Amino acid sequence: MRNNFLFIFKYIAAYFVVFIHCSFPADMGLIVNAMARFAVPFFFMISGYYCFGKNNQSIKKKIYKLLKITVTACLVYMIYQIVQVLPDYQAVKNLFSNWFTIKSILKLSIFNGVTMASHLWFMIALLSCYILMLCISKTKGIKAAYIVFFLFLVLHLIIQFIAHYYNKESYYLICRNFWFTGAPFFLLGHYMHKNQDKFIRISNKTLFAMIVVGEILSVVSIYAWGMKEIYAGTIVAVIAIFCFSLKYPQIFSNTKLMTTLKSDYTSFIYIYHPLVISVLFISIVPNIAWSKEFQYIIPIFVCIITTILAFAFYYIKNLLSKHKKLSLAT
Repeated sequence: MRNNFLFIFKYIAAYFVVFIHCSFPADMGLIVNAMARFAVPFFFMISGYYCFGKNNQSIKKKIYKLLKITVTACLVYMIYQIVQVLPDYQAVKNLFSNWFTIKSILKLSIFNGVTMASHLWFMIALLSCYILMLCISKTKGIKAAYIVFFLFLVLHLIIQFIAHYYNKESYYLICRNFWFTGAPFFLLGHYMHKNQDKFIRISNKTLFAMIVVGEILSVVSIYAWGMKEIYAGTIVAVIAIFCFSLKYPQIFSNTKLMTTLKSDYTSFIYIYHPLVISVLFISIVPNIAWSKEFQYIIPIFVCIITTILAFAFYYIKNLLSKHKKLSLAT
């Protein structure tokens, strides 16, 4: 049975990811950015939560589906960047030289860095998480994985602190990947599913306090340490949010909201919102888009437009699927 809380909150998380990449101006942008840092860990946790109890065949199907989505997204971003520089064929050649180097391949394979679209690191890290689960199922090493990647999460926070003083540029390369962000939160979601009876006993007051304290800590941290992938407060807040999903899985049942949102469009929103930002507010209306007054509503526009595109994409996809089935039937 679908967890309605997780389903709805995926949309909230997806829009907060938009607010990270297309931020509000001034202090409002910093505060929202800090509060939004729960979003990516939340997505990993959802995947880990639903992976619990799955057999190898189901995991392999998920890997294939994710691989197809990721390759398609990479091709879309490659085509878009090529179109931007045409007819300068030297520039096209430079793009390919940048995409397919030993350095970029190593960056992709070790740190999940995607040269043509940096935010797609999430997709590579998620793929790696499912591959990890296949390996664990053969060795029955899930308990060891919980411990090892909890330590990786602690190490993430330590590296974050050190990098602030010594090498800020290396932080994202080292920590924004499967090792230090993806697997720790994926396995946290898996662990919470396995032990959900314990987590649902936590009182609502405690969970609300965790969210408030966690988000305040995140806001304080962004002013103290600058923008980071996660903060200590992020971990506190996202665990509390996830506990609410375990306590109230059937919230919003039989409501118009759940009827409207029959399908999950959040993957589309996450993958293609940077493209919307680029096309609409860099290529088409750069002067208007980046004026100080307009910056307050740009992130909202990006959310609305990307959502409309997602609905349109899946509507057309479903129509084509139905047409194909009818053709096969006749």
